Amino acid sequence: WHEGAKNLAVVFEPGGACWDHNGCTGGGLGVANLNGIPDDHMLIWGFTYPMLNRASGSAISDWNLVFVPYCTGDVHTGNNVITYEDPNGVEDDVVFNHAGHDNTMAVISWLNLYFPQIDDLFVSGCSAGGAGTQINYYFLRELTNAARGFALNDSGPIFPNSVHSSPLHQKIRSSWNVDPVIDEIPEAATVKDDFG
Repeated sequence: WHEGAKNLAVVFEPGGACWDHNGCTGGGLGVANLNGIPDDHMLIWGFTYPMLNRASGSAISDWNLVFVPYCTGDVHTGNNVITYEDPNGVEDDVVFNHAGHDNTMAVISWLNLYFPQIDDLFVSGCSAGGAGTQINYYFLRELTNAARGFALNDSGPIFPNSVHSSPLHQKIRSSWNVDPVIDEIPEAATVKDDFG
């Protein structure tokens, strides 16, 4: 909170992604917070993430700041509960909640309760948070009462479809069930044609 501030920054936490047993149990891209969010999570991030540290002197240090933590492995966009089986048959199956979209919608509801009037809305993130910024900016811009909106991400768009990217795009779309989320945005057909 910043007393009297009319501007709001929403920052999505970084932290890898997963779409198979290996990644969603700690291998692969190093998915953040596989065991949930610890109680002191914001204390740690508030000091290490410059945009969230008011003492950093950033351009948004006198804005209201909202940090969106991440433990869903889906760059804040998933819409699926899925069971991943160990392909080697050694480890137990893992049930994973790719609930990034539901979490984002809950954040938006909370924002509307506590920030009913926003002059400038700034949405940002890095890595998985940056990719999440790309898709979630539409929902934040459309569903909050912000006079102006801005987005800045450092890790998107995802690589365009190609011989190498297309199989991973299809796996992600299936594992995270993002097509229903994409269907809600005006550019849905274009995004579905090339997930990148």
